[in-house]
Amino acid sequence: MTDTAPPSLPSESVPGAVFTGDTLFIAGCGIFFEGTGAEMHAAFERLAALPDATVTYVGHEYTAGNLRFARSIDPENAALVRLGELVSQHAVTVGRTTIGDEKEWNVFWRLTSEPVRYVKSLNLSLTPLHNIEKHPLLLLVTLVLTS
Repeated sequence: MTDTAPPSLPSESVPGAVFTGDTLFIAGCGIFFEGTGAEMHAAFERLAALPDATVTYVGHEYTAGNLRFARSIDPENAALVRLGELVSQHAVTVGRTTIGDEKEWNVFWRLTSEPVRYVKSLNLSLTPLHNIEKHPLLLLVTLVLTS
C-alpha cells in the first residue's frame, strides 16, 4: 500500500489504515488453519484497540457472504443495512470500511450481544467438540463467554 496523502496534511486529518490479511474480513473473520482460538481472540483485541476511523484492508472480498451470515445471526442490527447498501453499490468493498464499522456489524466483535449469545446457545451443543476449534464463531463465543 502506498500512502498518497500530501505530507502537508496534519496527521489527525488522515485516518490510519490496517491490512488484516486473513484475520479480519468485512463483517467476518478467517478460519483457523494455523494458530489457536486464543491467538485469534488476542488478534481481534489488538485490532479493536485501533482508532475507530482506521480504514480496513482485508485479505479477501467475502463481504456479500459475510453480510448474509451476519443477517442470519443478528437480523435487527441496523448497521447491517448500511453494509447492505455498500455491498449493493460496490462489487469490491475492501478499503471502504473502518474498525468502527466492524465494531457495529461484525458478529465476531459482538460476541456478548444478545443475538450472538442466543445463536451460540442453539448451536454449540449441536457441533461436535472436535470441530469447534475450526469454527470461528463457536470458538470465539466459547472463549469470551467462559472467561
